Amino acid sequence: MPVSPQRVGALLIVWIALVLCISGTASKADLTSSSVSPSSTTISVSSASSFTVTWTLVRTVSATPPNALVTSTQGVFLLPSGGVIGFVNTTLSRLSSITPPGTETIIFVETVLVPRDVAFRIAKLETGTAGYGRSFTDGAGSPLSPTISLIAVGAGAANFGIRRIELRFEDDSRVKTPLKDDRFRALALVNFTGTGIAQFEWQIAEPPATSGILRFRPLRNFTRSLSGGGGITLESPYLPRAHSQKVYAVFGFECATNNKSRPRP
Repeated sequence: MPVSPQRVGALLIVWIALVLCISGTASKADLTSSSVSPSSTTISVSSASSFTVTWTLVRTVSATPPNALVTSTQGVFLLPSGGVIGFVNTTLSRLSSITPPGTETIIFVETVLVPRDVAFRIAKLETGTAGYGRSFTDGAGSPLSPTISLIAVGAGAANFGIRRIELRFEDDSRVKTPLKDDRFRALALVNFTGTGIAQFEWQIAEPPATSGILRFRPLRNFTRSLSGGGGITLESPYLPRAHSQKVYAVFGFECATNNKSRPRP
């Protein structure tokens, strides 16, 4: 569903206002907690897909009004940055009736259809993940906005894996003796199959460790969505400089199948 810039801006302003309201004074009837199950799920990139989510809310009443309609008028697909990439225009509502003082647990079970264009946009993100959330209110207290994490996968997810990683420096060398104040990076040429999410880590060993047993320390951790099989080249951060001894860089990964590896330097 196309989203106009004006509509997105308005929605973000409303969500910010809701967050600011949470710290306000509690009313006599209020939604006090929320949870979502499962906390994350996968969605298909190759076709329209659906998932089922359970929203659980707790409403507390210390005085009148004891009865209220707990509602959420719209579901929202959210980017990690907070941007909006789609809506589900389905209202969830349930009457809550409590004899004050007291609490009640309210449960909504929702099946969400994920449009293929939304799944495709999520798959193109660097992390390959986004969120789906709702804002629930009882009309008296502050709204609650639980979110489920969505992970985009393709038809090749079952065969997803890292086949080969080749490491080199920018000048194609595998071992480098830098001059003082040199700035340089390492490159990882990654060949993979299928579609999935991989967690990568750059590590480095530098003097005095390189004079004996290699002792590596992490430089950077990041997640990347890989799609369709093939190869990509990933750059390290700039490596430490002002050493006259050999510098070793290594590149480790953990893919969706939980296989871990750290190539030889």
